[in-house]
Amino acid sequence: HTAGAKKGKSKDDFFRVNYAGTKYLLESAYEQNPNLKKFIYVSSMAVMGPSLDRKPICVGDRCEPITFYGESKLKGEEAVFEYGKKFPVVVLRPPAIYGPRDEDIFAAFKAVKSGIKPIFGFKKRYISMCYIKDLVDAIILSAKKKEANCNAYIIADKKIYTWEDIHQEIAKSLKVKSFTVKIPVGLVFTSAFLSELVARVTNKSTIFTRQKVKEMTQDWVCDVSKAEKGLGFKSKYDIKRGIAETAKRYEEQKWI
Repeated sequence: HTAGAKKGKSKDDFFRVNYAGTKYLLESAYEQNPNLKKFIYVSSMAVMGPSLDRKPICVGDRCEPITFYGESKLKGEEAVFEYGKKFPVVVLRPPAIYGPRDEDIFAAFKAVKSGIKPIFGFKKRYISMCYIKDLVDAIILSAKKKEANCNAYIIADKKIYTWEDIHQEIAKSLKVKSFTVKIPVGLVFTSAFLSELVARVTNKSTIFTRQKVKEMTQDWVCDVSKAEKGLGFKSKYDIKRGIAETAKRYEEQKWI
């Protein structure tokens, strides 16, 4: 189950899709096939909240989401594990996912292509990344491994990056020169507030919100050792390989 709401006009919008929608799917799956072999739920590292003191987050750590998105995905997980009493379930928690056709990280590619490497705030922010093909591999491993049943796993590249690292790799892949521009966090929050106002007036949802900025100005570093031991998962894509492949596809599709 990979569907989910990443943006919404209210808290209810997130919970209606990420919690209620997941619950309905579980109910329907059980009603139609009570002997379902396995239900795999793609959740998010957002359910756990940001890393403190840059310490990698482990699956067993306490979940403290800081956004409606994270809260709603956590409730979705609770629904999944409740149904784990009826058929096998697995929960996967990737951090930022990127790859061809992704629209969120694509914004960073567009900015770098225009000559700007935007950094929110003046502190270095450390994050873990997950290339889409690594996530697909983890889903397949979860489906095959009986030992994975009723477990949650963080899925990501083992390496830890800064936004400067990511922008630098994007610039290399696109073969462009770009300059780092550090934007005060207060200004970013103000811009996000204006984005929310426009969305409200036009009755549309936007991903650029104050909650999104709150996420982007934190450290999101994770520990994937449980997935390595329990699933036999091993990331094949660091950002050098993943960004190069993503940039190539963006250019082929004429996105940039």
